Amino acid sequence: MQCVYIWMEKYRNYEQQGFNFGGPLRFDYDEESKKLFIQSSPFHIENFFNPFLIDGKEVSSSTITNVTAIIGENGTGKSSLLEYMIRLFSHEFQNVVSLQLIVFRDERDQYAVYHSPGLHFDLINPQKKKIFRQPLLENDPGFFPFAVYYSNIFDTRRMPNNHRFMDLSTNRMMENHFSHEDNHGLNEYHMKETELQLKFIKSKEHKHSDKVAFKLPEKITIFISEPADLLAVEKSAAYKRNADVHFYEFIRKMQNELDSYYENRDIPKKLTYYLASRVLNHIVHESEVYRNKDDIRTLSQITLNIGNMLENIQDSDRLVGHDYISHTLSLLVEIAKQNRYQSPITEIISKCHELMELIMGMESDILDQKDSFELPVTDQNQSLDLLIELYTPSVQYDSYLQFKWPGLSSGEISLLNLYSRFYDSRDNIIKRSGNHGVLVLIDEGEALFHPQWQKQLVSNLVAFFSDIFQDKRVQIVLTSNSPFIASDLPKTNIIFLKNIDGRSVSINELDDLHQTFAANIHTLLSHSFFLHDGLIGTFARRKINEVINLLVNQGREEIMEKKQEIEALISIIGEPIIRTKLTQLLQEKITLHGLSLEDRVAALEARLAQQEGGNPT
Repeated sequence: MQCVYIWMEKYRNYEQQGFNFGGPLRFDYDEESKKLFIQSSPFHIENFFNPFLIDGKEVSSSTITNVTAIIGENGTGKSSLLEYMIRLFSHEFQNVVSLQLIVFRDERDQYAVYHSPGLHFDLINPQKKKIFRQPLLENDPGFFPFAVYYSNIFDTRRMPNNHRFMDLSTNRMMENHFSHEDNHGLNEYHMKETELQLKFIKSKEHKHSDKVAFKLPEKITIFISEPADLLAVEKSAAYKRNADVHFYEFIRKMQNELDSYYENRDIPKKLTYYLASRVLNHIVHESEVYRNKDDIRTLSQITLNIGNMLENIQDSDRLVGHDYISHTLSLLVEIAKQNRYQSPITEIISKCHELMELIMGMESDILDQKDSFELPVTDQNQSLDLLIELYTPSVQYDSYLQFKWPGLSSGEISLLNLYSRFYDSRDNIIKRSGNHGVLVLIDEGEALFHPQWQKQLVSNLVAFFSDIFQDKRVQIVLTSNSPFIASDLPKTNIIFLKNIDGRSVSINELDDLHQTFAANIHTLLSHSFFLHDGLIGTFARRKINEVINLLVNQGREEIMEKKQEIEALISIIGEPIIRTKLTQLLQEKITLHGLSLEDRVAALEARLAQQEGGNPT
């Protein structure tokens, strides 16, 4: 089901505003006359966004019913309009407005007008389209599509949180992450985001890679994060209280054994050393934050027994270095299991031990690194999958590894986030939407994008959503500040917003002489809606005006004093007409003001005669 028109009585800075989202009909509700006017849209093209063709071949079996852009300057209410739509389609009517009206169009070209029960109006329908009315009731989903919201911007904006709407914004994902009692840091949040990105990159052997504007990474870099204190067991609260110290002494002894092993043999410290040290440090940090002191006491007793066992081993049989650490940790885990003792700390230790064993069994070129290493996204041994599978349950408070994509820019990460979040939520969206369509709301999806990517965004989104929602009818609404988005859409599919006297106002369209689809970007920018004071930057305009003021209003002495500076500025002006005019003005000042009065008159007469094509008398 496609939303084609919304009218609101009041919401934030909007008062009695209507919005057409594109379609064969255009609607206009007049509050004063209580009439909803309906007229045909002369520029509408049916199935404009579907099927999606590349080189003459249909590559989409889904239906993109419509794409609409909400465009306006900062502060005109673009995000507020999306917020209103979210509250509307998540059925939070009490938080929206007192009166409202929404028009839907179905696949049979039938229309439904949902309205507040207290809104009474006449339909002016010269097209004789089949239209029925329905009071807007909170418990009746009716024609409403299932809304999905995406924004990669982190701010204080709060959206509804209910089963009739899905929020894939950074705000919601961070809020969900930190509201969980087991999640405590940004690194864990980034880890979850990375897992979503990995899932998308590996999806069906890069089936979706042609929808991405850059080459998807084939490797990921894993860093050993640096702790605040390198195994400062003596500083731990438990150690200072002289309570349950056997466990902490147990960990410290392993660290001392590791240090001695490298120092006595003069072995250069590489990845295995830094990983083992950081894991031991991690175990201390996790146990320090862990609140169940009974578990720590039990662990202390187990480690005391293990220490006594190891002391009785003959020197010839004594393990050293990494072998000692691996054996000792495995003993701790094994004895805990034998005693049927299981706690979050023993689970962390077990996973840390397995993770160390996994990494230490990798290729020598990886082990030769210091505090970071790279793994392929896909390999026969599935090393990265196994590593993440072990790492995730080994962390509750202290992230001892960090996963980063090598060389990806902020814009590339932003685009990867958009694709990976929708791809991960695809099955859930399809299930929750049921027989209804999907309404995708994207707030400034082109933020952080180079103009080349902005130019490709609409095309890539249509292809991507057609791919992942093959059996759904999908409508896309996105806010934007970019004229590149406008050049990909008919003007009937663009909602233009302006701020007039502190109120957000919708402009039906640009004037009839300005079509937006396939329009030249410079033509769009030159329109007063996008830039109302020319195409030159404000700082550049000020610097040029300073030079003009100097050349026009100052005498020869002042001009000659700053001649070199003026010439330097003129030389870097990119617009040839402005650069030529300023050069001529400078030459006139320098030449004429250096002559006597008689010579000035003669020079001016000669120039005038030359321009007229004659000779001076």
